[in-house]
Amino acid sequence: MSDIISLDVYYLLYYFFAIFVAFFAVPTGAMIMIVSFASIATGLTDLALLGTLAFVATVSGDYSAYLVAKYFKVRFDGYINRIMWLKSKIHLVSKVFQKYGGYTVFLTRFALSGLGPYVNLFSGLRDLPKKLFLQAVMSGEIIYVSMFIFVGYFFSETWQAVVLIVKDYTMFAVLIGLGIVITTRLTKFLLKERII
Repeated sequence: MSDIISLDVYYLLYYFFAIFVAFFAVPTGAMIMIVSFASIATGLTDLALLGTLAFVATVSGDYSAYLVAKYFKVRFDGYINRIMWLKSKIHLVSKVFQKYGGYTVFLTRFALSGLGPYVNLFSGLRDLPKKLFLQAVMSGEIIYVSMFIFVGYFFSETWQAVVLIVKDYTMFAVLIGLGIVITTRLTKFLLKERII
């Protein structure tokens, strides 16, 4: 029996949900999730299952974000105007849309994937036709999912070594970053209160 199919269903639900939520601009590391799960695949059945789950999760996440923005347009516009970083991302997406048009949706699935969630929202806010949006999303997501499934499968030993390195050094980096933030904030506070 293959490793992926024998996994508990909760792992596969987590895999699906983490990828789905990533397309609402929630940083879940969908790409890392796809590559990591593909690195433990033992055959074509596993790859087909992971690829299908990832494809359905990405397309449904993209389409859900599009629908939320489309049907809650008035509330969403007010929300965007209050949050500066979101406003700047949407402004960047509108510039890219002016330059490339509908190809922007396709390109942000794999080439400019960091802008993908914002393009989903922008497409819904600007009433991009549903059929055009879904065609661009599906064709782009096939490339996105295939790319990372194959990277995980063909470079599984290397990828597992990378995961171990990241796991070992991430906590150290987080602690250093946290120490820097606490030190600078404490110093600013003490200077403001004239304690130092």
